[in-house]
Amino acid sequence: MNERLKQVAAFLNPFNAAGGKLGRVAAPLVVTAAVMASQVIPGTPVNLLGLTELGGGAAELGAELVLGVDLSFSRADEAWWRDRYDAGARVGAQALWTGLQTPAPACDNLRDMKAAGVLPVGYLSLSDAYWGAQNVDFAYNACPDMWPRLLFVAIDIEMPLTNPQAQIEEAIARVRELGQAPVIYTSWNAWRSYVGVWVPPGIPLWNALWDGEPDVDYLGLPFGFTVLVGEQYTGGHDWDGVNVDRDVFDKRLTYLPPLPASIPAPTPAPTPLSTIDPPWPPLIKLANDPDVYVVVGGVKIHACSSEVFVAQGFRWEGIRVVAESDPLWNLPSWRCR
Repeated sequence: MNERLKQVAAFLNPFNAAGGKLGRVAAPLVVTAAVMASQVIPGTPVNLLGLTELGGGAAELGAELVLGVDLSFSRADEAWWRDRYDAGARVGAQALWTGLQTPAPACDNLRDMKAAGVLPVGYLSLSDAYWGAQNVDFAYNACPDMWPRLLFVAIDIEMPLTNPQAQIEEAIARVRELGQAPVIYTSWNAWRSYVGVWVPPGIPLWNALWDGEPDVDYLGLPFGFTVLVGEQYTGGHDWDGVNVDRDVFDKRLTYLPPLPASIPAPTPAPTPLSTIDPPWPPLIKLANDPDVYVVVGGVKIHACSSEVFVAQGFRWEGIRVVAESDPLWNLPSWRCR
């Protein structure tokens, strides 16, 4: 730094006795204005934590955090969860529905984490194989006894969707209808790629940002969320024999009152994108084309041959003839060579 810059810095430094009056007045004003702006301007790189439906209010700066752990297909018993509790974890998350299936250990993991004193969270992925509400119903039906005991239910956006806003809005409404608080789990890249700039109003964000730092960071506009419940800061890795992601969450989540012990059984969800029997996965073809495609995770996959089709357990009567304008037909495709 040259001499002139040093003089300017000294002049603006309010703690420097040699500084001028302007510096002593202007510097605190600048700092105060920056902090105030961070509370109302999305994209400010500071800790913005606040809860709307989950019991808080306006976003708060520097809220206290607790550690969290989330997993999908790995099994973690009560002893493992007790060790996580001793290591500081207070929130545990479990995939209830991947968009394709329910992980086999989902219910046992939730029950064991709860027994160990770790507060449970459930999450589900939206996929084009089903409409928004039906994805939620699969998650609910995976462990209905644990549903009321979850802190919240996160809707995971990581796959392409034919009509993302409508499907996300329907999933949010369904989570609320089933008595839970909806949260969006996603990353900046996934949201921009699969949704765009639209953001559901009043829905908190569980941000996936694998920077390896147990804090909460907020990526810039046009991500659009202004309320955060936490951040997933590492991707899948082994922790004492269990494959997990690691998180930090707003500590205020741990103070939330439990939901009622039971909630009414859900009514049937609206008609999904495909109405074949069985409803998943959709099997589609064009009227004048013998090739059959299987729709999985927002992609249509060529069945390759009749032998492959039968070997996978698909039924010929389940094939749905669609028009070229059908949203399912216009999904990205993988074709056998």
